[in-house]
Amino acid sequence: MTYPRTLAVPLDVAVREDGDGEWVFWRVRGPGNVDYGFARGEAPAGCLEAFLSLEEAPLAEFTRFVRRFGVLGISATHGLPGIVDASAPRSGENADDLFPRRSLTEGWTVPLRIYQEPVGAWRSMAGDLAAALRVGRALRAG
Repeated sequence: MTYPRTLAVPLDVAVREDGDGEWVFWRVRGPGNVDYGFARGEAPAGCLEAFLSLEEAPLAEFTRFVRRFGVLGISATHGLPGIVDASAPRSGENADDLFPRRSLTEGWTVPLRIYQEPVGAWRSMAGDLAAALRVGRALRAG
């Protein structure tokens, strides 16, 4: 199997906890730009182990993970990964509140799209995958 040399990561990432739960916010260039989309992240080596550790990780660790390996693109409608219909920020959300002025996109004049994903879904998927791997290892060991 051939793996990509680097992974696609969002231009900015932020995490926040509020009354609705924990969230990962991220943004990419909007459609219609010459260089639409994502930036280059790191090589995928270590991605699985890093993802599995997110089940119990502090919220700040999600920022580091997304900057290195990218997002899951969890659908707000279905709760599944794949950037099917990731949702824009809640009504009244201000991008300047989410992303500090020192962000990668400071001063950009191109349209940026902001998305959010529930951290609880990330934690659940990391736990489910870790459990499946433990079962697989136990079955293999006999």
